[in-house]
Amino acid sequence: DGRVLRDHNFRLVHFPKPTWCNVCQYFIWGVLGKQGYECSECLIPCHTYCVEKVTKACAVGAESRQAARATSIDAAIRHESRVLVLAHHYLPDLPSTIGRCSGLQKLDASHNALHSLPDTIGSLVG
Repeated sequence: DGRVLRDHNFRLVHFPKPTWCNVCQYFIWGVLGKQGYECSECLIPCHTYCVEKVTKACAVGAESRQAARATSIDAAIRHESRVLVLAHHYLPDLPSTIGRCSGLQKLDASHNALHSLPDTIGSLVG
């Protein structure tokens, strides 16, 4: 019953009052049952046979998904920030006066946070 096209979240619906198709501009006929599609985000109506012809992207759907993605990334960064500490591991092949830090480590030292945080963010964005 649902279709996602161009960021629209279309659902088959019954229109309780006279409604015109946003694509072809013709009246959506029918008394009983589900007569056409309506985007649950921006509420544009269309015939079942016109849904594939929708050309404009849903601004509301795109904005809400983008906001949700940004919130998820912020949450991941905040979560990762709480468990990171500066753990200095000097590389043995360098003189101690020039020693370099090998990076940030998780508290449990199970893996390098410099590698895990980009992976976490990448999975949320991509």
